[in-house]
Amino acid sequence: MILLHLDPDQPQVGVMSIPRDLRIQLDGRWQKFNASYELGGASGVVGAIKQNLGIRVNHVFEINFGAFSRMVDALGCAYVDVDRRYYHKNGPGQDNYSEINLQPGYQKLCGTQALQFVRFRHTDTDYLRSFRQQDFLHQLSAQFGPSQLLEQREQLIDLLSQHMRTDLRGRWEIADLLRLLAFSATKPTYQVPWQGSDQIIGGVWYALATPQQIRSNVRLWENPPQITSHKQKKNPNKRRSQRRQKAVGMENTAGWSKEQAHKIGHPDWQVWLPTKRPIGSYYSDLSPRAYQIEDTLGNMHPAYRATLIDQNGNNWGIQGVGWDNPPLVRMVHETVRVGSKQLQYYWDGKKLRYCAWQHNGWWYWVSNTLGRNLSSSQVINTCSSLAQFRS
Repeated sequence: MILLHLDPDQPQVGVMSIPRDLRIQLDGRWQKFNASYELGGASGVVGAIKQNLGIRVNHVFEINFGAFSRMVDALGCAYVDVDRRYYHKNGPGQDNYSEINLQPGYQKLCGTQALQFVRFRHTDTDYLRSFRQQDFLHQLSAQFGPSQLLEQREQLIDLLSQHMRTDLRGRWEIADLLRLLAFSATKPTYQVPWQGSDQIIGGVWYALATPQQIRSNVRLWENPPQITSHKQKKNPNKRRSQRRQKAVGMENTAGWSKEQAHKIGHPDWQVWLPTKRPIGSYYSDLSPRAYQIEDTLGNMHPAYRATLIDQNGNNWGIQGVGWDNPPLVRMVHETVRVGSKQLQYYWDGKKLRYCAWQHNGWWYWVSNTLGRNLSSSQVINTCSSLAQFRS
């Protein structure tokens, strides 16, 4: 259950996932938020949101698993930055749930794989899954710029009509919403980090949020924080500069990056990896992935992904792709020169989602964790330290 806030007067689009296990008042007793759909369908969800969060929902879109897969296929699949290895295969003596087999790295996900990716949570929390779902929708929308949304509105209206149930009536109402989406397409998306806690009550697992936390969540969703520019200022004081570098928590990683580049094993590729990394981060035990990615016209391009893990066990990564126009880079919100590099920033509120850089027909980017656990300064410092290594 995802709430989307489109406001022409706001510089960002607010996105908030409501935990399905959130403990709420429903029909005069405490229940999980998910029960609102089981008991009353979409209208039950809308009523529960108004009663417990104080939000009046304007419109509802409802989609099931099969329709989700078909709609992703109809849109031409989705280019997604997959943060880590996802694998599960059902078998004797194992937990039987949705199977998945995805390698890390930027790639094209079509119907079934896309559904597996957004549904997965068996080694994650529900909060991480909500971030993954929001991230997927954001990257899918990046494939359609404002002009495409308007030019293809008839096709998109047909898709929405075929695969979604909604309270919108008539093509003109859907077209009006598409115009608002087109207006918002170039804005950064702010994913609200849900404030709350988890607790077992009466033998049942709940997500809890105090009235103050709910008000804070809603306030952030309605009025996302302003983006803070990270344009570097000249500072002749070397000691102060060194103190600032130490404050963001970076350490040398040139040796490990050289080893990773050697494992990629493609000496003719332009492999760039960081010489600095956030303190406590380390490369995954898995070898970096070297592969080919298919573009929107069916052409193949070289790509590699190095997966890192921060000191708290969260996955982030370094991506390289020999494709001059991958859809992800259309999400740029700010361009800043740092040293000799022209860096592209992609924001999520005050946190950097990606930092990218283009060189000789290749794109490279640093992907923050799903929960944006790395600070913006750490992402920028890692990105600006990218150096070429020979395989």
